[in-house]
Amino acid sequence: MHSSSYKRNILILNVYSILIKRVAFPIIILYYLLNNLNFTQIGIIGSASAITMLIFEISGGVFADVHGRKKSLFLSSSLATITMALLYLGNSFGIFLLAGIFYGVASSFLSGTRTSLLYDTLVQLKEEHKFKKYNGRMIFIAYFFNALFLLGIPVLYKYYPKIPFLIGVLFYFVAAILSLFVIEPPRVDKDETKNYKRRLFDAIGEIHLTSKIKSLIFILAITGPFAWMASDYIQPLLKIRGLDIIYFGIIYAVMRMVAGFSSGITHKLEKVVNTKNLLIIGAILTILGFAGFRFGNVLWITIGAIIILKFSE
Repeated sequence: MHSSSYKRNILILNVYSILIKRVAFPIIILYYLLNNLNFTQIGIIGSASAITMLIFEISGGVFADVHGRKKSLFLSSSLATITMALLYLGNSFGIFLLAGIFYGVASSFLSGTRTSLLYDTLVQLKEEHKFKKYNGRMIFIAYFFNALFLLGIPVLYKYYPKIPFLIGVLFYFVAAILSLFVIEPPRVDKDETKNYKRRLFDAIGEIHLTSKIKSLIFILAITGPFAWMASDYIQPLLKIRGLDIIYFGIIYAVMRMVAGFSSGITHKLEKVVNTKNLLIIGAILTILGFAGFRFGNVLWITIGAIIILKFSE
């Protein structure tokens, strides 16, 4: 296949990244509360989703290596479609817990798949040296358009609580269809002689052998889950601070834009600050963000803490 044919992968990945961003993001916790779940049950759902994602993280990556990133993207968005359908149709803890587990598995198939596919696509185009630029742009575009969508979601939720999840079903379904048009590029480092099980054990072995990966996992294991959960749990906090739900979309749009902006400049920061120090800075900003939640008792401090937290991601 001619190398120029791979150019469409970049467009597909950009659109795909827009569609898989959760449009129900600003109201998910309020939706749980509306359906009479308590915070313990909501915490269990979040934990089940995170644990499921961690359990399938390595095997999901190995699946992409062996069976192709195209199939991984399709599986991820298909499982996410089921997640949104369960949230749309469900009204109980059991159904929402099942949805959280499905989302965890969907996330494990997605993790690292897009970036790997993007890099190998750029190799075919002989532009792999521009990977950080293209990857940062992909993330920024996804956050930008998702921010626009989020502006209207809380307004819809206020009058039709289930509509955001129906929109989510549509978006993920379109993403699944779109993934079928990806052209799978050859893997740069693929060893065809290794079977699935061998690759799985090799991946697990790398965790024990690589000190940088150990440090990365340690930092992310401490800061990541808290930052991820906080993005959802701030909804009741915003309500307590007196913010009307129709303005939640603005807050979440700002969060997306900040996260997109920080992703867009990361490759530039790495030229002056090494990766280890960037991770440490991210951890410090995460702590400052949570301190704002704890000690801030007015709306503007809470919003400032949110922005700091999203920038740290």
